[in-house]
Amino acid sequence: MSLREVLIVGLLLLVIAVFIFLWDRWRLNVFIGVPITAREHFSYQHRPTLFIHGYHGNRYSFGHLLHRLWQANIAETVARVKIYQDGSYTVVGSLGDIAQAQNPCIQVLFQQATASVLQQSDWLQHLTHDLFKKGVASVNLVGHSMGAVTAAVYCARYADQPDLPKVKRVVTIAGPFNDFELGKDTKKIFSYPLTKKGPEKVTPIYVYLRTHLQKLQEPIHFLNIVGNILPTTHVQHDGSVSADSGLALGFILAPTQHLYKQAVIRGANAAHSLLHENSLVDLNIIDFLWLTPLKEA
Repeated sequence: MSLREVLIVGLLLLVIAVFIFLWDRWRLNVFIGVPITAREHFSYQHRPTLFIHGYHGNRYSFGHLLHRLWQANIAETVARVKIYQDGSYTVVGSLGDIAQAQNPCIQVLFQQATASVLQQSDWLQHLTHDLFKKGVASVNLVGHSMGAVTAAVYCARYADQPDLPKVKRVVTIAGPFNDFELGKDTKKIFSYPLTKKGPEKVTPIYVYLRTHLQKLQEPIHFLNIVGNILPTTHVQHDGSVSADSGLALGFILAPTQHLYKQAVIRGANAAHSLLHENSLVDLNIIDFLWLTPLKEA
């Protein structure tokens, strides 16, 4: 290739990069920080949605998002549940209000917010078992970061249990589905590149989820939201989790009967800890969980 051809190709790539950057900035200026507007075709249901924070998360992790949903009259938080290490929990609000609430939401907080995803899924099962005894037949799950993996692990372990609510819909946000470290940030962002057939290499959590999720008898609807801050590095990421690790969930679910959708949010406000403050994420969650008509029971 001649020097002239190299320069032309380089210029074209630069133009494309600038276009993508400007389009993302326009989109972010339109949607980031803008209150949720009314959605014309969403439905009110009585199925509760459980929101699960990530590593070192707290009530602020999903608190602002839940407040925005309430302000827009789309959903209401009926309870904030803090689960302790022995599986017991305290409730701010009331779990008895679920049947009367419209699109009820439950914010789940773990006292030990750095515990393993297996342990957190165990604790979550204590809560869902009690919900089942209160007459709750099905739930949705929304998890951010490590909480996204906890939600997936909970499905793998408990979604088919007859004495627990059925899991209907799951939203995973910024989940590290092909990482060795599921919680703490590492100095270098880990990534096994994706190919057309899946990751070049897989980690234990990837193998665990792929093995166990395909054993479930009833299909679950998944929406996987991945952030990409468009770094100049070869590995694309949200500042904490590589895009390849987040998108690996699609390959985990590929051989299963589960239904999978994904959304990639790009730009500065797609950073890992900003995704649950991003109105594009809000709208994706609303449309996925409550857009009418919903076909499953």
